[in-house]
Amino acid sequence: MLGDSLEAIAGEKAGIFKPGIPAVVGDESPEIRGLLARRAGEAGATPMTVVDEYYAIHNIRVSTSGTSFGLTRDGGRHRITTPLLGAYQARNTTTAIATIAALGADYLPPASEISRALAKVFLPGRFHRRGRMNPEEARAFAQQEGLDSQVEPELDDALSTAKKGRGPMLVTGSFHTVGDVMSRLHVSPFAA
Repeated sequence: MLGDSLEAIAGEKAGIFKPGIPAVVGDESPEIRGLLARRAGEAGATPMTVVDEYYAIHNIRVSTSGTSFGLTRDGGRHRITTPLLGAYQARNTTTAIATIAALGADYLPPASEISRALAKVFLPGRFHRRGRMNPEEARAFAQQEGLDSQVEPELDDALSTAKKGRGPMLVTGSFHTVGDVMSRLHVSPFAA
């Protein structure tokens, strides 16, 4: 465990900062952001970009096709769109843009091309949207992916099977259904 508080975890993660290496701090919490910026400065990380000091995120819209938001930097305003869902994706995307910008101007595409580049982004195996599947389609998908499959249309039966440790588990349904399953199995969507 990295720590028993967000501050302790951030302090441990700050160990990655190195002298002369760019650092980007994108945390939304002012306390955590300040702690990380201070530790990056103490480590001699340079250049250091604190996202909230250079970028302004506004007008976030989430739809079934992704997340779009306004992004302002140095007086320039741009509309950015990512296929990833969730208002928090605006900050994640901005932090990624700031990270690429910290590598140098040669690496960051023009603002007008960023959304086109982001259109190819997806999170395989983590809330990866495959569309609606009936049991036969789920079985065919599992077979296509090389997975030994057993379709359990009833949630309680599926959870019972999963608890027996049969290996990877594909859960389809609404995000609420997926969240309920993860909660009842005590797993995180961010687990490796």
